Amino acid sequence: MTVANRSGLPIARPTFVSAGAATTSTDDVAERHVVFQAILQMLLVVAIGIGASLMAHSGLGTPARLLFFAGGLGAAGYYVRRSPWLYLTVCFWFWTLAPCFRRVVDYYAGFDPTSIMLATPSFMTLFTLNAVLNSSSLLARRSGRIGLLLAVPICYGLFVNFVLGDVLPGAVAAADWLVPLLYYFYFLTLSDRIAEAEEHFRIFLTLNLAFIVIYGLNQYFAPTDWDIAWIRDSGLVELGGPLPFTVRLFSTLNMPGPLAIWVSTVLLLALHFRTKLMLLVLPAAGILLLLTLVRSVLGTTAVGLIAAILFGRPKVFVSVVKSVTLLTLVMGGIGAIVLVTDPDLSDRIEARFGTLNRLDYDVSAEARRATYAAAPGELDDHPFGTGIATLGRGAVVAGRGQVVIDAGPVAIYLALGWIGGTTYLIGIILVTLQTISGARASGSPAALALAAATIANLSMLAFDNAMGVQAAILWTCAGYANAMADGFREPIDENAAYDVPALGETEFLSAAGPDSSQGIAR
Repeated sequence: MTVANRSGLPIARPTFVSAGAATTSTDDVAERHVVFQAILQMLLVVAIGIGASLMAHSGLGTPARLLFFAGGLGAAGYYVRRSPWLYLTVCFWFWTLAPCFRRVVDYYAGFDPTSIMLATPSFMTLFTLNAVLNSSSLLARRSGRIGLLLAVPICYGLFVNFVLGDVLPGAVAAADWLVPLLYYFYFLTLSDRIAEAEEHFRIFLTLNLAFIVIYGLNQYFAPTDWDIAWIRDSGLVELGGPLPFTVRLFSTLNMPGPLAIWVSTVLLLALHFRTKLMLLVLPAAGILLLLTLVRSVLGTTAVGLIAAILFGRPKVFVSVVKSVTLLTLVMGGIGAIVLVTDPDLSDRIEARFGTLNRLDYDVSAEARRATYAAAPGELDDHPFGTGIATLGRGAVVAGRGQVVIDAGPVAIYLALGWIGGTTYLIGIILVTLQTISGARASGSPAALALAAATIANLSMLAFDNAMGVQAAILWTCAGYANAMADGFREPIDENAAYDVPALGETEFLSAAGPDSSQGIAR
């Protein structure tokens, strides 16, 4: 069935099928091929990281970093010609693993503050430019025009830095602000074939979450030498102590915050994008999220779950409630066992989360409140903004140190000014509304899970501005959701037949067949 969206563009509209339809042998072969490709890709990324680590161990620090960088670009160039979905997943392997391999290389070869290894996924993202810039229909779509409300203010912030003479800091800041937004536009260029993406992302999320959980739990019980060195050398008190049972988990990422956001996102996407292997990992992932001690992400995860319940149709509502209830019980049981066996952890968690009832004693909450209170005067002094290099890595390159503002709207207005900041926030609101309306119109469990993850990540803007890997996560979810929504501009029957896989009704590793419990026929 083909429908036209409001731009008049014909879009193949997914159809919904009932459960129980037989999966063809061709589909089984295709699914096994996806699994094989995903495992091969994971091994390739790990091999590149291990190769760089071995070179650093041999005293070849600079060649090791260049090998990792070249390996990332080579992998991106190879996969972008084979499959957009394999290209996107390899990018996210590097987003989530590059910080870990950077620590290993720095441990053997000395700390490198410029860290071309951390810049690797940003450069890999630039392979989307060909599709985005050459798309003839991108701006004809409503979601594409909404994206301009995000891109134009960021470009303005970059221009401010150039005018102020901060050319290099501005370019580095663009890698944090502008480059991740390319994922949003790239997904929109793929909306006519978006149904192909589900199997690839389902398997990728399973393998990636398993890798991060295993490494993270090992980090808590027996942190590696490079993780201990990072905790000591970085001087970041947020990382906890450099001893077993005292680490505030950051797993393969640099900080507990990005780790918590990524794990939270995967947990929300698991409302639909899951396999039986992922079901075995999810309880441990919940414990990992708790051990990050990032309270704001626990709150935004709850916001995402509430959104999934509120915006889902009746059958989806039942599935979401069942999934959330079962996972909560399992994670709660495992969490209780962990807390009983480790009283010190129980005390630290109580000390961390107990301040939620006593905000007057919460240092971070007081600092955030002071930031909001001081914001009007600061913003009046800079009505046209100070540029995107005011924050993050751009500020580091400019010699101002790591500038962090724990208040997303304040950070946005400070960087982009009153007009640019307002335009950017309007774009965020419209992206959210478009995501919700698309999920509602489609009735698709996949779109609902993506909408929940998008809303949860956007909720984080109340605490922190989305940059770097956090922005990549946010705009990937939003782009994927809006690419699905593009096919559903016309209302459909509320009682249309579609299936929602109940918890445990997916294959052990491979995605369920396209005619079984996916809900979308390919």
